[in-house]
Amino acid sequence: MQIVGSHQYPTMETVIYGKPAAEALREEAERLGAKRVYLIASRTLNTTTDEIEKIRNGLGDRHAATFDGVPQHTTRDVVTLIARQASEARADLVVAIGGGSVVDAAKIVLMCIEHEIFEPAGLDGFETTPDRRFGAFRNPKVRMIAIPSTLSGGEYNSGALVTDTSRKLKQIFNHPMMMPRSIILDPAMTRYTPEKLWLGSGTRAMDHGIEAICSSRPNVLVDAVCQQGLRYLHHGLLRTKSNPDDEAARL
Repeated sequence: MQIVGSHQYPTMETVIYGKPAAEALREEAERLGAKRVYLIASRTLNTTTDEIEKIRNGLGDRHAATFDGVPQHTTRDVVTLIARQASEARADLVVAIGGGSVVDAAKIVLMCIEHEIFEPAGLDGFETTPDRRFGAFRNPKVRMIAIPSTLSGGEYNSGALVTDTSRKLKQIFNHPMMMPRSIILDPAMTRYTPEKLWLGSGTRAMDHGIEAICSSRPNVLVDAVCQQGLRYLHHGLLRTKSNPDDEAARL
């Protein structure tokens, strides 16, 4: 039986792995011609480790500013505050360094910068609805790079989940150009992630892979990637559980 199908690749360009984040980000900023790099970082990484300082030093004059106040659940008021600050800093590249909430915040910030949305109510009408998969907005000209510290995998898609605290409602915002242009995988950035969060995000990643394999709309390319990914996750999680300092297993 002949297999027929297609696979649409996303707008991501590059995944860099095994290289120190500071070095890889400096090279990517140079490649992209970025002059004003705005960092959205995990507060833990920024205040209790020297990892973010290494990144700032690597960027040198390209570093525009750093924000480290993203809450556990990304909110409208925080993303619009970041967007205002990034716009005032004349950011031409946004970098998310941390877990899923930080990555989601960066995605929404791109949209807010493009449309000058600096107040929570300004996001009304941009959210995804059952009859509108992608928000009705222009391509963000400012793009992002993600440096994840967990295994949640949100950086590999173009959607973001944001909480509207005034209505106690979580909403999805989605646009192909909200996806990172590059992802930098540096195991050193994950060493500070609490074990419970690290293993939990890995288990969630395995769940995503199993769901994809069991999809009613199968894709042979996706199946192959997910099957191998599940093998890596299985062995990597067991190794990091027994030896948290095993950076090869974290990668």
